[in-house]
Amino acid sequence: MKKNIFRSILFVGLSVFIITFILSDVVLYRYFIGEQQKQQLDEAHLVGHALENEGNSYFDSLEDKDFRITWIDDKGNVLYDSDSNVDEMDNHLSRKEIKDALAKGEGQSKRYSKTLLYSAVRLQNGTILRLSSEYYTIWFIALLMIQPIMIICIFVTLLSVLCADYLSKKIVEPINSIDLEKPFATKTYKELNPFLLKIFVQQNQLKKQEKMLEKKSREFAAVTSNLDEGLILVNKDLNVLTTNKAAEKIFCNDYSFGLNINDFCKVDKISDLFDGKSFDYKTTNITINNKYYEVTCSSITSNNEITGYALLIIDETKKKMAEKIRKDFTTNVSHELKTPLQVISGYAELLKQEVVDEEDRNIFIDKIYSESHRMISLVNKIIYLSQLDGDDLYTNYEDVDLYECILSVIDSLKEEANSKNVKLLVDGESIKVKAVYQLLFGAIYNICENAIKYNKENGFVNINLKIVDNHAVLTIADTGVGIDEADKERVFERFYRVSKSRSKENGGTGLGLSIAKHTIERFMGSIEIESKIEKGTIIKVSLPIVE
Repeated sequence: MKKNIFRSILFVGLSVFIITFILSDVVLYRYFIGEQQKQQLDEAHLVGHALENEGNSYFDSLEDKDFRITWIDDKGNVLYDSDSNVDEMDNHLSRKEIKDALAKGEGQSKRYSKTLLYSAVRLQNGTILRLSSEYYTIWFIALLMIQPIMIICIFVTLLSVLCADYLSKKIVEPINSIDLEKPFATKTYKELNPFLLKIFVQQNQLKKQEKMLEKKSREFAAVTSNLDEGLILVNKDLNVLTTNKAAEKIFCNDYSFGLNINDFCKVDKISDLFDGKSFDYKTTNITINNKYYEVTCSSITSNNEITGYALLIIDETKKKMAEKIRKDFTTNVSHELKTPLQVISGYAELLKQEVVDEEDRNIFIDKIYSESHRMISLVNKIIYLSQLDGDDLYTNYEDVDLYECILSVIDSLKEEANSKNVKLLVDGESIKVKAVYQLLFGAIYNICENAIKYNKENGFVNINLKIVDNHAVLTIADTGVGIDEADKERVFERFYRVSKSRSKENGGTGLGLSIAKHTIERFMGSIEIESKIEKGTIIKVSLPIVE
């Protein structure tokens, strides 16, 4: 308060001074410029009369250099100029003072860029005589006044500071001396007695409430701060009273107190829970940042009136994902096993009924054999995936030469590549990584096998191995049919196939890339895919090298 009073008094004093200075400067400027314009115009008339009486000889005897004289004909051409060569000067007919002189007999104008004042008069013979000289600007006048003004300014400032300091101290001294614990013990202004009485009453109430609130706050903080679930309490007007850290993290909002629940959560489904009626609880499901949450809301009542609401937010993401994975896995396994079982059952039934010609029996038997072999392969891969989820297969880590492993994979796939006229090109160097050889071999085998299966006739598979930032980077690029942009993120899912009909023709199960990704990631590596339809696919595998 003291500072505000001090600043107010000082501000008033300085404001009056500044306004007075500005107004004085403006008044003096207008006075000086008006006098100068009048004087210059009178001088122009006098020079004009002298020029009419004496002719051009007047300029020969002219010695006054206080102003510049220019003589101009009625076409705007300069006949004489006291400062410049007339041959180098341009036509002056467009100048304001010349126009006014031709039209009215006299004219004046200012050039602010050079602070020049021009006065022109029309002579009896139709020519124009113009005088020009510098005039005082408002800043020049202010500069002339600066010295006395500074003395006044210092005096006014010191006087304002002293008065402001003295008055502010006297005004706030009784108020500062009030003892809030015993407000009536200090003598002060009578006008403050109602205020002091309120302080006295509120002090007693606050002491009681403070003890109660401290106790409840400690209890509430102890209970809610360690909750993994989000907790929000709002009043009947839906303004947030308190939240725990979990709720603030879920809704990415650190500041909550006083905010409306809709502004805090910014989820429409939550606002739909409140209808102004009392209820035991309501639930809804929301999604935030690709996470699933279950929101349970209960109304809080007192004397049959709603006083607020409590919201509990539980993260259901892991549960939802687990349910989805189980459902998808069950559906895919059932579908994948159903087809070969139906084929085997159908052919076996035909053979049992002996309705098949003798020459077709071997075809049926071969079909039963191939489908059963495909089913066995599928079951083995499912079992293999289940084993990958555990840790038993990852106990025999060793330093594996990745380049030698790649050459072994290529050797195993030569026959399959030759059957499709696909050329396998390998380039790289010996690089060692920490892995389990058999698992790493299987992962690379699956990737390379896909590159051959889904390649074009007479296509290529380019395999490159090099070191980048202490990582072995294996690039497998093919010239195959490619993968659509929408399918790129899903090719590593279990049983996902870009084209099921094409995959089945090639004997694909949709598990190869899933096994490869799972294996690479367990070896602290990463796998990425780039592909365009009919342009081929590039898969990059990165593994940390052995130091």
